[in-house]
Amino acid sequence: LALAAGELVRVAGLVVGLQAAVVHDLVNIVVELVLRHKVVLAHGLADDFLTTFILAFDGPVLVAPAMNTVMYRQQVTQDNLARLKSYGYEIVSPASGQLACGDIGEGKLADLETLLFHLEKSVTAQTLAGFRLVVTAGPTVAPIDPVRFVTNHSSGKMGFSIAHEAALRGAEVTLVAGRVQRPTPVGVSRVDVATTAEMLAAIEALMPKSDGLIMAAAPADYTPAEYHEEKIKKAGDELVLAFRKNP
Repeated sequence: LALAAGELVRVAGLVVGLQAAVVHDLVNIVVELVLRHKVVLAHGLADDFLTTFILAFDGPVLVAPAMNTVMYRQQVTQDNLARLKSYGYEIVSPASGQLACGDIGEGKLADLETLLFHLEKSVTAQTLAGFRLVVTAGPTVAPIDPVRFVTNHSSGKMGFSIAHEAALRGAEVTLVAGRVQRPTPVGVSRVDVATTAEMLAAIEALMPKSDGLIMAAAPADYTPAEYHEEKIKKAGDELVLAFRKNP
């Protein structure tokens, strides 16, 4: 549906190339071209090359369904997916958006970044499985008035990378992010904050139900002692501000 035969071969080649650098066992991504393949797999049948290859393969298999929203939500479809999951297949849930048939809804093939994340996770030791982790990243801001603030040049790259790696290893990760323009890593929940006080409040709210905390953010140590409700008017050659320490 979402991939032509040539694209399927390209993705399969990418999968093989990745696994060769990581493990000796082949890892497969199965992209459903027709709904029939899922039904056949769920019942252990092998009547074409794809299903025969999968049933003859003893290793992790990822199934990425893609179809019309109504087809996907049918109980029989969900039953077949549940059966495949019970057999050890990993189901990569479809995305939402405009479908090949023109409808809008759930059923789009998961994007390449998501597929690659699940692929890499399938060959990564799940050393953090069951672990709930909070990671902080990026800078916070210290507002002066409605248009000015003090911050730093932290990119958030370290915290985002840690969150990604922890998710690959099976952790349930919540990323508390300061003001950065970075996409949320696949498999990670995100809480956006602006000030140091907001970051502290988010951490305190998350920690009672978490197992660990990695603080990779660069929160502002000081904040203006007084916040001006209106923009400070330009007057004179100097502007002197008093700061107080953040909690």
